[in-house]
Amino acid sequence: MSLRDKLSKIKEESAKKIPDEAKEIMRQATRSLAESGQVEEVLGSGDKIHNFTLKNQDGKLFEIYDLYAKGPLVLQFYRGYW
Repeated sequence: MSLRDKLSKIKEESAKKIPDEAKEIMRQATRSLAESGQVEEVLGSGDKIHNFTLKNQDGKLFEIYDLYAKGPLVLQFYRGYW
């Protein structure tokens, strides 16, 4: 089963568990985000970023470009507390 198929199945199964009222709230939030223009500002696969410094799990500083020099790099950002 492909990743796309797996994700579709997860989406389908989770949709059965979400109350209709909550689904409508999520649809409105998605629509609002799309209309805000922020989606056009999102980085996509292959886009270049500026170098920046972060702390690792041990508190040691590192630069993104140092990691990138070792090979492909995937960054994922979390929006914070839910």
